[in-house]
Amino acid sequence: MQISRPELSITDTLAACINGASRDAYKQRLVMAENEILRQAELYCRLGEQGTLYQITALLSGSSEDPVVLADLKKSELIRLYEYYLRKKKTGRELYDTLLGSSDKCPFCGGLGRPRNLDHYLPKAFFSQFSILPYNLIPACRDCNMEGKGDAYAQTQEDQILHPFLDRSHFFEQQWIFARYIQEDSDQPGVFEFYTSPPSQWSDIDKARVNKHFCEFDIGARYSVKAAQEISDVFAQRRLFSCVDEFKRTNLEPVIANASFANYWKRVMYIGLLNTL
Repeated sequence: MQISRPELSITDTLAACINGASRDAYKQRLVMAENEILRQAELYCRLGEQGTLYQITALLSGSSEDPVVLADLKKSELIRLYEYYLRKKKTGRELYDTLLGSSDKCPFCGGLGRPRNLDHYLPKAFFSQFSILPYNLIPACRDCNMEGKGDAYAQTQEDQILHPFLDRSHFFEQQWIFARYIQEDSDQPGVFEFYTSPPSQWSDIDKARVNKHFCEFDIGARYSVKAAQEISDVFAQRRLFSCVDEFKRTNLEPVIANASFANYWKRVMYIGLLNTL
């Protein structure tokens, strides 16, 4: 699910962290690093729009567990900008809450969950230079943040999950999740199986990316749970109509037409039902 890009910039979050710092020497080091931080932010946005963030080299553990990453700032200092100055200090926390509240639905799972945390698209443990970059901070539900993505990151283009802020529009405007309705007893509601079927004109890389996203966040199983909660009510409504076509026009087609995005679980479910009844 695509969400609007943050109105806050890296300049805003960095300024909040600088204002929250108590030591003048540390403040000065942050000020001196600002141009390099801005350059890294520009690189991130450019590669994100191209779908090639995987090209940014991850910081791996080596001889130094706390290496210098950017200007003269160490990994631990960059992570602390997020953990302490953005999340906990008053000046930064206001911006944190603004970013978290920018969407009332988790974009990773198609709005199934409510955002509870900011997830680092490129995890701060390996990409600490982006720890306070708003474009890298995705409002996410706990299931997607903790059990789905975690600290994983892509090392190839096709292994990248979708970026809710920066990825190209066709990922969000075209349908690639579908549902198969299986009904063994005509007198009882059936079950839905959700699967991916990207448009044939898409590149192999784009097809692989949505398949990766679908699996990474367990969308098939999670959509099936929502559909199971819905189907009994739909089945009860169906019994009120003697004509199946009238039921489709009245109950199914409006939901499909008015869905908020192409791969919304209820829209996909109703299309599967529409094509089966």
